[in-house]
Amino acid sequence: MEPGRPDEELMLAYGAGDAPAFDALYARHKGAVLRYLRRQTGNAALAEELFQDVWLKLIDARAGYEPRAKFTTWLFTIAHNRLMDHFRSSARAALIAGNGSAESATSNTAAELGEPAGPRASPIASSSASPPSAIARLRS
Repeated sequence: MEPGRPDEELMLAYGAGDAPAFDALYARHKGAVLRYLRRQTGNAALAEELFQDVWLKLIDARAGYEPRAKFTTWLFTIAHNRLMDHFRSSARAALIAGNGSAESATSNTAAELGEPAGPRASPIASSSASPPSAIARLRS
């Protein structure tokens, strides 16, 4: 590992073809990235898969890296974006696996949370009374 070199310098060196610079970056940041993904997913196996994807994306992006922010900011942005991609694709898959409607996905989520499906009843919306009397009822 190269303890004296800043991350940004190591990433630029890796982009220029210095493979040991990647090893140093990986050794420095693998634990933090994996912990972040485990904490966000709650699933060790999924976190491991996303972890590998994050490092593959870093490898793919090495030639275009520009140190406009701290390296860790850039790295965790990659991790966060990969995580959001996963959540979006999982939500789409769940929607497709259901009956294909957004209402069905909402009902499943509401049921999982122990909440009633559909819009919440509002005392104001369900009342034919004027707004001042509805507000007065809310206060009581």
